Amino acid sequence: MKQILLFLTLFGISSLYGSSSDWRFHSFTFLGIEPTSWIKEDDVKGDVLNTRFSLGQELYISLSPAFSCGGGVRYLHPRGNKDGDEYTFLPVYLSLRLELPSEGIPFYLKGYTGYSLLLEEEGGLYYGLGAGTLIPLHYSERIRYSLDCGIAYSSCNGQKSIADEKIRIRYTSLDLSIGLGIAY
Repeated sequence: MKQILLFLTLFGISSLYGSSSDWRFHSFTFLGIEPTSWIKEDDVKGDVLNTRFSLGQELYISLSPAFSCGGGVRYLHPRGNKDGDEYTFLPVYLSLRLELPSEGIPFYLKGYTGYSLLLEEEGGLYYGLGAGTLIPLHYSERIRYSLDCGIAYSSCNGQKSIADEKIRIRYTSLDLSIGLGIAY
């Protein structure tokens, strides 16, 4: 229930951005699911055992009809491993997006990199590559709503300390996401 409220809040906030500017802004609030994912601790591969979903918000500025840059933040629900350790990642990132010309439904490619906060541990590099499509829901003169469906490969990195030893942590996943987008 908390995750649904967070999703609705992020979408509501993104709807409040001003639409009187000459810039073209795109805001996306999304829910992601990771059907394939794993955690490595010092290169020892282990399966993820609990729920794998995320909530996120991205904001882009169009630099041309085909190219946008922006940033985002994601909350990844705690992930666990066989040993009972749980990790909560909170990536903050910059993103580049390339809209590919098409008739009808727009298709895009994106790449992103940033820093993944690892709650209660030491964070690290976050990166990913993805693709998606925007399905038009409602268009008016000043604002456009769309359904954003995407797929991405992403990796969160960090470290944890046990005694005087630092252990590297890498969470890698294939992300499927669906979200609501607003362009103004």
